[in-house]
Amino acid sequence: MIRFAFLGSLGVVLLGAACSSQSPAPSPATGGGVEPSSGDTVPPAAAAVPAAAADSPVAAPAEPAPVLAPSETMAPPLLAPGATPGGGGPAGAATEGNAATDPGVEGDGDFTFSPPFVRSPDLANKNAPAGRTFSFDLAPSQFYGGQHQVDVFIPAQYVDGTEAPFMISTDGLSGRLVTASRNLAVDPDPERRVPPLVLIGVTPGSDRSGEYDTVSDKFLQYMTTEVMPAVLADDAIATAYPNLKLTSNPSGRGGYGCSSGAPAVMGMAWFGDFTRLLTYSGSFTALQRSATYPEGAWDYPSMIRQEPVKPELRIFLHASQNDIGSTDAESTNRNWVIANRNMAAALTEKGYHHRFVYSEGTGHCPAEVMDQTLPDALVWLWRGYTPN
Repeated sequence: MIRFAFLGSLGVVLLGAACSSQSPAPSPATGGGVEPSSGDTVPPAAAAVPAAAADSPVAAPAEPAPVLAPSETMAPPLLAPGATPGGGGPAGAATEGNAATDPGVEGDGDFTFSPPFVRSPDLANKNAPAGRTFSFDLAPSQFYGGQHQVDVFIPAQYVDGTEAPFMISTDGLSGRLVTASRNLAVDPDPERRVPPLVLIGVTPGSDRSGEYDTVSDKFLQYMTTEVMPAVLADDAIATAYPNLKLTSNPSGRGGYGCSSGAPAVMGMAWFGDFTRLLTYSGSFTALQRSATYPEGAWDYPSMIRQEPVKPELRIFLHASQNDIGSTDAESTNRNWVIANRNMAAALTEKGYHHRFVYSEGTGHCPAEVMDQTLPDALVWLWRGYTPN
């Protein structure tokens, strides 16, 4: 097992708005569930402003060894940087009509991080081009109740009329994601450079868990048929960028989510054509059950094993030692550590490109871990992308 106090191989770009560590007890195993949002958002005016110092780590109780459900297996041993669990496998296949190239297995694998955590210098003010941020509200839709706020960051490098790679950010526009993408878009090292990304942050409506934790194509449909068209039609955005285009190339479509935001963006990939996912403390647990998916997002590992490989899917996963349910050995489908280990194990078995980070001494959606790992995760996530 390799342990890291900081990541030295690829560097890390972190965004400034801190996400508070929380470890509330999960709701009962039957019916719907409620869990905390990540809180990693910034108001539109602050989206392009360099981040402030990260929150201090929050101490948490020790965790017993996770207990896996009988149908699942523990993720393989943690690997050194650049190693791959299970080889390249089907992830090396190409997808016809796509601009992506397989970047190989560098950075794939499972890693443990230990305190003290080190905030990435890529979250500091590097005088990167600021870009522009827009904000508007969406009324209740055919999919979800409640009002949703949409914040859109458009990088300074975007040329109107070209197809822009983009990421959907759940729980609003992630401040870390904005700062990291701005700095990495102009990184002097071409191996660390990330394409200039349009970022679309969407707040949940009146039923966050119902929107995010339900396993179906509903969230995907909401994004592609309502939110994305609304971005292109917004008066302020259309005035500034009359020919704005969000790429139709799956290799240029990504999603970011912490907590329940993780299964939300997983649904965009599994039921749609999004291929680059960045998740922390993902709620791949039984929060929202249905007849089709009786264990909710806990069913994703079995789905990954049973269904055809999506060759271009790349996914960053994280779980904390003291994440939600980490001390609950009786109801493992409500244990966030086990859930994410099961996801990593299934991805390994099928040969997917993935990176799984386990952080010691931390709780749910830990700001200090994001501050260290998010930029490097973003670099890894966008490896192999080339524009149309």
